[in-house]
Amino acid sequence: GRAVGSEVVLRDLHVVLSKCEPTILVRRGVILVSLEPLKAIVTAERLYVLVPDGTDGILEPLRVRLHGASKQREIAQNAGMAAADT
Repeated sequence: GRAVGSEVVLRDLHVVLSKCEPTILVRRGVILVSLEPLKAIVTAERLYVLVPDGTDGILEPLRVRLHGASKQREIAQNAGMAAADT
């Protein structure tokens, strides 16, 4: 799926994918990130992570961290709804 109103052009992808220095480009509905060796495309709905061959080891710690942050946000939202019900 494409984020509603997202505007990424090929030039932006090329800039992020080819840069070795840390780069963050913010476009309408999309954030492009280059933090060697990690490169990512962030939309409102998805996170696409690109890593070079041989660096797959960084994906598992990232997945664990993102999953933990998602769980914490879910717990906080549920606590807020429970407080509103009382």
